[in-house]
This record gives sequence, C-alpha cells and structure tokens, in this order.
Amino acid sequence: MNSRTAGLYLLVLLIAALAFFALYSNKSQSAAEVATTTPTVATTTTTASTVTPSNTNTYQKGDTVVVTAHIGQTVSALGEKITPTAVLDDSRCPTGVQCIWAGTVHATASLSGANGTSKVTFELGKSSTSEVNSYELTSVAPAKDSKQEIRPADYVFTFTVTRR
Repeated sequence: MNSRTAGLYLLVLLIAALAFFALYSNKSQSAAEVATTTPTVATTTTTASTVTPSNTNTYQKGDTVVVTAHIGQTVSALGEKITPTAVLDDSRCPTGVQCIWAGTVHATASLSGANGTSKVTFELGKSSTSEVNSYELTSVAPAKDSKQEIRPADYVFTFTVTRR
C-alpha cells in the first residue's frame, strides 16, 4: 500500500469515527460510564449570543444556557433561578435490564425570576415555559440501577434554558 492509499484509508476511518460519535453522542451513559465520571455541578454553557454577567439584562431570543444542579441547589440561567426540589418518580429502565419502555423522570423545581417564584413539575425530555424562558429537563444522572436505589441527594439534573 503506497502512502497516498494509506492517507485515504486513514481519512475514511476518521470520517467514520466522527459520524459514529455524532450519531451516538446524545445517547445515555452506561452504568460503567456514570460510575467512573464525576458529574459537574453548577456548570453553565452558552450558545447563540454570548451571555456573560456584564450583559445579563440584554438576553436575546434564542440565547441558550445549560445548567446542572442537585436537589436543593440553586443555579442561575438567563436571569432566572432554578432550584430542583424533589424527584416525584423515576421510571427509567435500569441498566442491564431489557425494557419495553425507556421510562421517564418527573421532578419538581422552583423557578424564580422578576415575575416571582413558581413550582414547576418537569418531565425528562419535555419543555416548560415561563414568561421569558423555555426550560427542558435534558438529562438526569446517575443512570438507574436495578441493584441499587438512588438517594435523592445523588440525583443530578441538567436543564437547557432558552430565551423565548
């Protein structure tokens, strides 16, 4: 095999690896991955226009922030605060079990903003809205395990908040 053929072969492998990563990057973590990674708490990721503390009053439609919090922990997102308060139910399919339904999580959170405070029930993967933002509970960690119950303090919720 000459160097040109080898280069093309490597390029094809790289493209295939990138396609595989893009296809599976939105899938849930396995129990082993969750067990070996420490969840990041109170992180903020911004997309669309830049959102920094110096321009907090100038959020634009489409601004998006991703925040992560434990029960009882308050995080800020686009001028409002989110505090997860309880897990109502966790019917996700445990790792290592074959299920006919993936299940879901219902959790309550307190939303506080310029218009006051309200209690909201979130469902994993579903959106809720306030006067100014749209909220989605995008992930819940750790993965459910059939052999061990998750303590409320161990839950980590990831919310995607988008300015409406």
